[in-house]
Amino acid sequence: MDLAEYARHLARLLHKYVPSAFLVLCGMVILLTSSSGQWFTPRSRSGYSKTLVTDAEWTTLISRGAISTRINGEVSQRTTHPVPLEQVNVSMVHQSTNLTLLGRVTEEMRDNRDDENHGRQSHEGTAPSFGNGSSNSTLHRAITEIFRPEPNIPEKLMRVRPKILQDYPSTFLDDYKNPCYRKKTDETLHCLPYFFLLGTPKSGTSDIWSKITSHPDIVYGIKEPHWWTRFSCPTANKSSAYASLDPYERYVVTGPIEKQTTGENATRRASVVTGDGSASTFWDNRMWETFFPEDYATGPPYIMADVIHTVLPNAKLIVTLRDPIDRLYSEYWYFHRSNTMSEEDFHESVVRRITEFETCVTKRSQRACAYSTHKNVRLHIGLYSIYTYDWLQRYPRDQFLALKLEEWKQNCTSLLPMIYQFLNVAKLPSSVIAKICRAPSKNVGKQKRHSGQMWSSTRELLRDFYRPYVKDLATLLEDKKFMWDYHPTDMDHPSTR
Repeated sequence: MDLAEYARHLARLLHKYVPSAFLVLCGMVILLTSSSGQWFTPRSRSGYSKTLVTDAEWTTLISRGAISTRINGEVSQRTTHPVPLEQVNVSMVHQSTNLTLLGRVTEEMRDNRDDENHGRQSHEGTAPSFGNGSSNSTLHRAITEIFRPEPNIPEKLMRVRPKILQDYPSTFLDDYKNPCYRKKTDETLHCLPYFFLLGTPKSGTSDIWSKITSHPDIVYGIKEPHWWTRFSCPTANKSSAYASLDPYERYVVTGPIEKQTTGENATRRASVVTGDGSASTFWDNRMWETFFPEDYATGPPYIMADVIHTVLPNAKLIVTLRDPIDRLYSEYWYFHRSNTMSEEDFHESVVRRITEFETCVTKRSQRACAYSTHKNVRLHIGLYSIYTYDWLQRYPRDQFLALKLEEWKQNCTSLLPMIYQFLNVAKLPSSVIAKICRAPSKNVGKQKRHSGQMWSSTRELLRDFYRPYVKDLATLLEDKKFMWDYHPTDMDHPSTR
């Protein structure tokens, strides 16, 4: 038999007769004595850090079972699921195709060590990399094939989007700035969004999307596929074909990227990115009561933000928010088709929706009611603080940029460069920025029916309803501008609602 077959046979025997813990240690010894003869180096967003993980840390991590994956020599740039250091235990050791540490665990351990020495040094995106020594590489692969890890994904989270969470990519290509990968089956290119314009309906997402994608390195794709929240939901659609990543990657994201990065444009792989501008991603978690009937009163334990974070933990998030009263009124006139539409009908609908919501919160949590309300007058979309809090529980603050529509309208030339900086794309000359901002606003004033002025009594009802939530939003984002004109002085007394 050849060397590869012999190595696999030996690995199977070892797996059968030798305790798993001992086998893991053997694998570590083999990897660390490869021809490179060096410890691994943690990978950061900006390149490779020179800080090495110490013997003591390595031993601790092995003993706790903090093992993740690296496939065919390609370093995984993220963990399958964030796990706090104190929760790491031997049960996390699954079967492995190469042994790398959980990035988040090594980040915490490294930060702790740096604190004790000469100050804190930040390391992000910390999937470590082994030296690429060729010695014993066949035996490495044979042994580690037996220990391929299953994703550390909670069973409840799997209920939300099982097809996505069963086959999402474990690594992304190093030569692409946008998260792209190649499937082993056919080597075709597949890409996912680099950023999300989360937004809310009638809050300027079309105009902001148009101007963001005017940057030469941001590829214009389908603005609102609504795939994550709607078309990928198998119980909400007749066809389950849309429930996997493949159609979304192929028809929504990959095409625009591939066109800009092939042939003579191959050098652009390191700079070109694309995004998803679906305004439903921020707030829409339909069908959650079907997934989690036992959590009906308390609210969904997992939402779409958890699914996206599992697949794309480094995604950039932009949310555009508008005064919730103006947003609601604009949406009413834009989306509705009824012949009974009028200022009076809007007022009566608002009264009904507020009454329904207030009745709901006597039996269920505010969060459960916010995620459960899908009526014609969608009062719940304006509960920004609830959705913002949930996204910030999944993503760090530096990956989340909140924009105020009213400010965008007045100050595009200052905010657009800030957005480009947030997305880490090339800076454009001020003359180019000015030209982009002078372009006519998209999807503005296109109400399907003529709208008159909202009744003052309706506005006061809505102001009283939304006031505690905008107060919470301003506190959460630490920015009083998100109070709009709902009594900014109340910031000193956060709502308990």
